[in-house]
Amino acid sequence: MELDTCCCICNRLDEDGAHLFFKCKWVKKLWRELGLESFKIQLSILSDAKQCVELILALPSEKQCLIVMLLNNW
Repeated sequence: MELDTCCCICNRLDEDGAHLFFKCKWVKKLWRELGLESFKIQLSILSDAKQCVELILALPSEKQCLIVMLLNNW
């Protein structure tokens, strides 16, 4: 069975979670426009989802909400 691994947003090959949430040129723009680029960088270098959740939960509630809303809606 052949699977299409292209990003449905930018058509880049071999989409994975890191590309989808942190590396796609369109999602990078959203992080930047929301003033969250430094958090994107911190999250993108972590090795698993548990570490990402722990980092998000350690942030002030306003930043937590923005990041969770971005990730959920994206």
